[in-house]
Amino acid sequence: MLVDEGIYFAHSDELDLLAAAVPGRVQVLRNPFAKLQITSTDVGVLDKPLSFAPIAHLAEALRTGLVVAPAAAEPALPGPEAFGHLRVLLVEDNAVNQKVASEMLLRLGIAADLAEHGQQALAMVARADYDLILMDCNMPVMDGYDATRRIRALETDGRVPIIAMTAAPASRNTRAQPKRRFTDFLIKPVRPDLLAARITRWAPVRSRVATPGKTAVSPPAAAPGHAYSEQAMNELHASVGDLTYRMIESFLEDTPVYLDSLKAALRGGDAQRAYEIAHTIRGSASNFGAKSFVDAILALEAFSKAGDLSGSDALLDIGTERFAALRKDLERHQTSESGHHTRRAG
Repeated sequence: MLVDEGIYFAHSDELDLLAAAVPGRVQVLRNPFAKLQITSTDVGVLDKPLSFAPIAHLAEALRTGLVVAPAAAEPALPGPEAFGHLRVLLVEDNAVNQKVASEMLLRLGIAADLAEHGQQALAMVARADYDLILMDCNMPVMDGYDATRRIRALETDGRVPIIAMTAAPASRNTRAQPKRRFTDFLIKPVRPDLLAARITRWAPVRSRVATPGKTAVSPPAAAPGHAYSEQAMNELHASVGDLTYRMIESFLEDTPVYLDSLKAALRGGDAQRAYEIAHTIRGSASNFGAKSFVDAILALEAFSKAGDLSGSDALLDIGTERFAALRKDLERHQTSESGHHTRRAG
């Protein structure tokens, strides 16, 4: 007997008697987020929304006479202490699915950031260090496949786990397309236990350890160092001497102009021009070993060469932010070297 939870709680005494007579006879369709708890150990539960697997399991159990596991024996989902330190990005355009997934994550102690399409997710990933990304596959503006491909193109140190959420069979939408670079997948409607299992499996790859006595952990600070390579700068100076300083000055003067021209080409849909400008910028920045900035421009260069300008605004924003950081570091380098020259001259 399948009974909705509303009917069960209204007639729990009678239904508990039926369940006690034949274990597994009464199965309650339950909202996994409901506050009310089923206390009878003879009543089985099936979480909403129903999927094929639990129904098939129930049918087989009843056919073979096996006792279906009662509600009290259900394994509990990991609590907030297991996942509360994680920073998760949820990428989903459907308002209902946003609320459902966000609530599931909150029950696991995760207050996820939300992006409504892939382009927004791309910009957020450039600004924050996420432990895990839940990525819807089909969205407006930029879909999950393209967003994942672009996120992978921007990664410089390690790979954030990206779990695809799709209503289609995984064999068609994820596993059969490795170039899209998903880490794993979840079939919609997403079940809380499977969501917890995926997070448990993949989040430890990049998770942060909570400090004893603290309830929240801030995102890690940026790694020490510069936006350019000290080794590359030393090698450049060994090759061309003091000309290095003029090269830096020219780079800092010319690159903002190039970025403006690149922006105009992208907005005008001129992929060939965008490719040429991005190639020039990348070549100049490579002299200083500016890997983070080069990676952003390289992604723009590659997509422009392929004639694919979708999501280019977000990539350009990322490149512009990284150039700003590079500019500060190079200006400090110039100031520092100028001081050394003054002291040596004296």
